[in-house]
Amino acid sequence: MFEENKEDFRKWLIEDKKLSSRVAGDVLSRCKRLNKTILESIDLSISSPESYLTSLKEIKDYSRHGKQSAKTQYALDATLIAAMKKYCEYRNPHTFQNYPNAYSIRGYKRSS
Repeated sequence: MFEENKEDFRKWLIEDKKLSSRVAGDVLSRCKRLNKTILESIDLSISSPESYLTSLKEIKDYSRHGKQSAKTQYALDATLIAAMKKYCEYRNPHTFQNYPNAYSIRGYKRSS
């Protein structure tokens, strides 16, 4: 699904969210990374609030295990989570506000 939606998603980012073409491309690249490398499927990840929360944990684990500093970890997971949130808003415009945020992960501890 993501592959079929990516050009419409880019257009939505530029026209509706008023992002520059370059920033929209960055968001799209992060979503591609999520879809290919980190998550089983970005579309499955945003299909329900529960799967979204699970995906937030997977993103945090991914950034925690591959980077050296806490600052780098935070930057990576923040940008990936922001991209997934935008895609969720695009695909679920009427319900995305009911989805959890990164602070919903209770007991999650970042390694230093």
